[in-house]
Amino acid sequence: FPSHDIGGGITNVLRLMAAAPVSAATVSAGSVVVYSDLDASYVAGVKKVVGSDVLVYAGNVLSSSSVVDSVSKTTLVNLTMNDKQVLDKVLNAGGEFSGSISLLNSAYLAGYEPIKDADGQVVGMVAVVEPEQNLLVEMAQATLMTFGLAWVLLILSEVPAFLVARSITKQIS
Repeated sequence: FPSHDIGGGITNVLRLMAAAPVSAATVSAGSVVVYSDLDASYVAGVKKVVGSDVLVYAGNVLSSSSVVDSVSKTTLVNLTMNDKQVLDKVLNAGGEFSGSISLLNSAYLAGYEPIKDADGQVVGMVAVVEPEQNLLVEMAQATLMTFGLAWVLLILSEVPAFLVARSITKQIS
C-alpha cells in the first residue's frame, strides 16, 4: 500500500493498477502502467454518483472516506474496523456484508464488498453507508403519504357508493 501524509498522520491508500505490454511485432518495447489511488478524491466522486457516503479500507484500517466527523469537521481516516461480522464475512471469507454498523457512535446501514488483488486475495474492502436516521425519516414520510393517499381514496370511493345507494332508494320509493 502506498502511504500518504493526510493532516499530519500517515495512512495507507489502496491503489488500482493495470499494466499492459507494449510491443512492435514480436519485439517488446516496454509496458504501460495506469493507476488510480482510492483516496479522498475517489470517494468524493463515488459519493457524487451514488449519493451515499463511501468508505475504503486497506485491510481493516479506514484509508479514505466521505464521512465527515461532526466534531473535527474532517473526513474519517485511520479508524480500525472491529465489527466481527464485517471482518468475518468480507475480509476473511471474501463475501459481502449488508446491515447495521456503528461509526463514531452513530448508526449506519452499510453494504460492504471485498477489494481483491490480481491473485484473488482480499486486500481491503469498500462500503457504501447511509445514516439510519435518514432512512427512518424517509420511511416515516412514505408511511404518512401512504395513509394520506388511503384516506383520500376511501373518501373518493364513498361518492360512487352514495350515488348508487341514492339511485336504489329512488327506485324503491
